[in-house]
Amino acid sequence: IPDAGKAIWKGNILRALVVLLTGMVVILILNFADLVALVGACCCTLLSFILPGLFHLCLFKGEMNLKEQVLDWLLIIIGVVGTIFGVWNSVVHISSTETASTADSLITSAKNVTESVIQFTTDVITRSVAPSHVWSLINTTTEQS
Repeated sequence: IPDAGKAIWKGNILRALVVLLTGMVVILILNFADLVALVGACCCTLLSFILPGLFHLCLFKGEMNLKEQVLDWLLIIIGVVGTIFGVWNSVVHISSTETASTADSLITSAKNVTESVIQFTTDVITRSVAPSHVWSLINTTTEQS
């Protein structure tokens, strides 16, 4: 690749954008099932209905009769309608009030984890625990929770 050294920053920017986008999705969509439903609505209907019909139409363009063309277009239309309905349903479910309670429980969990980490760090500092005894301290901290 000519001038590969000069293009390294482009790859780094792309990787950073992918990580940021992934982080935003994880922050905005708190329930994993909602995320899977949204991705499934977008991708599965595309792979199952729309693309096979389009590929068949393109590959056998001059060789198909009217019945085969109608069937392909019917599959494509069903796929588009299914995609629209599935994405709409997923977005409505993601933005429903259930996610508010999920957000509250996520904040509470994060607060509990933070408090546990602070308590553990304080215990390690105050006891001056040797590294070999850290695992026993971890086990006692997790048993108390």
